[in-house]
Amino acid sequence: KSGKTYEQILKTIIEQENKYNIVVEPKRAVSDFEQATFNAVSNIFPNCKISGCFFHYSQSLWRRIQTGGLISYLKVSDSKCTESSINWFRGALGLALIPLHIVSETWANIMSEYTPDDPAATTFNDYITDTYVDDDAIFPSFIWNVHDLIITDQPRTNNHVEGFHNRLKQHFSVHPHIYEFIEALKEENEYN
Repeated sequence: KSGKTYEQILKTIIEQENKYNIVVEPKRAVSDFEQATFNAVSNIFPNCKISGCFFHYSQSLWRRIQTGGLISYLKVSDSKCTESSINWFRGALGLALIPLHIVSETWANIMSEYTPDDPAATTFNDYITDTYVDDDAIFPSFIWNVHDLIITDQPRTNNHVEGFHNRLKQHFSVHPHIYEFIEALKEENEYN
């Protein structure tokens, strides 16, 4: 999954659309946090706003909690779990839902107010800051923050697309014969 591959796919789609006089100029693309995807979309559709999928953002935070050994701070049955530690994690998730201009200040407040007294929690905070919050973050907040999507009632995730893809995969063998492919598309069309 390289950027060149994604770019070639997008170019091929555009070529096919041009054959039928279809002009596609997407306003927004929602993707998981794969840098190659972001780069390809930016290169091919420079006016398209790129958004990270809220589900994948949440999933990345949860994985970091797991790998950092911090689950006990969020497991209600554990003595380490407090209202403060739950607010800490919920606050990290909630950063994606608040207006962009208050993300950095809000994260600073969450860290100072709710961070568990554990070096692993500080490491988690550093991860959030370096990956999502800082001005030079790997994924700047304008990519993963979905506040404007909420306000404009647009999808915050790409789960509906992934669901369609999974359903489509169930219809196909690895290398389907053209007739199997057509039949599967007909079945999918009837489903919708």
